[in-house]
Amino acid sequence: MIAAAVVIASAGMGAAVVVAPTIGVPVSDGFDDVLHVYLTLDGIPPDYQADLDWFDWTETTVQAPAGGEIILPIAVDIPDGTSPGYESLGVKVESIKWSSDAQDYGAIMVT
Repeated sequence: MIAAAVVIASAGMGAAVVVAPTIGVPVSDGFDDVLHVYLTLDGIPPDYQADLDWFDWTETTVQAPAGGEIILPIAVDIPDGTSPGYESLGVKVESIKWSSDAQDYGAIMVT
């Protein structure tokens, strides 16, 4: 079984700031896996969607050790002039080897 968790590095971030939240993927299965991890805006109302161009990557494939956890840093560059408010995104994780997936959501508060 896999799970996804979006962990934001700071509660509030000003515009023109580069921050590094992390995406954690615990793998509780007893076997190695290959995971496709990607950002998504599915299910998020347009007014709350983060701009995916702010992130240094939007999808990646990683090796996942049995019973381990993958921590994926992701840089976020919030442009100067961005309006204050919450910007939300989702992260989806899909197993390449098995029929398993997970999804979680996170928000960045731009101050």
